[in-house]
Amino acid sequence: MRHPAVSVGLLLACITALLGSACAHDDPTPRNVHFASNKADPVAQDDYVTLGRALEAMQREPKLRLLLVGHTDGDGSDEHNRKLAFDRATRIRDLLLDEDPSLVHRLELAFFGKDRPIADNDTPEGKAKNRRVELYFYYPEFGTHNEVKLQREFGGSLEFQASASASVD
Repeated sequence: MRHPAVSVGLLLACITALLGSACAHDDPTPRNVHFASNKADPVAQDDYVTLGRALEAMQREPKLRLLLVGHTDGDGSDEHNRKLAFDRATRIRDLLLDEDPSLVHRLELAFFGKDRPIADNDTPEGKAKNRRVELYFYYPEFGTHNEVKLQREFGGSLEFQASASASVD
C-alpha cells in the first residue's frame, strides 16, 4: 500500500520543479531520507523531494545505479534494528519502483541497523539523524559487487563496502 502522502503527482511535481530550476547536481549537500522511530515511511516532504531528485537522476543517466543503505537509531535489539533498516531501504526502493518500474535492476539494498550512527544516540536530535536511508549513486564499472566506488548524491565520492552488511540482491 502506498503512503498517503506519496503519489505519482507529488513525485512528478518534485521532478518538474527541479527540472525548471538549477540542476540537482549543483547542490553539494549529501542527501538522506529520514524516518520516525520504528517507522518505515519517510518523515517529511523534503524526503520526497530527495526521492524525486534520485528518480530524475536515474532516468537521466541509464547506466547509473543506486544503492539504498538503511540505518536506525540505537533503540531496540540488534535483530529488530536490522529488520527495520531493511524495511526502510525496501520501502524507498518500492517508492521509486512505483514511479518507474524499469529501475528494478538498477537499485540495490544494504542495511546496517544501528551499527553505523552518524550522530549521538543519546539525544533525540541525534537519534533522528541516525534513522535514515542513505542514497548512493554509482556506476558499476568502477568496482566489484562487494567493494564499489560510489558517488554520493549531488557530488563527492567515497568508498563503501556493501559486504559489511547483509546485502540483499
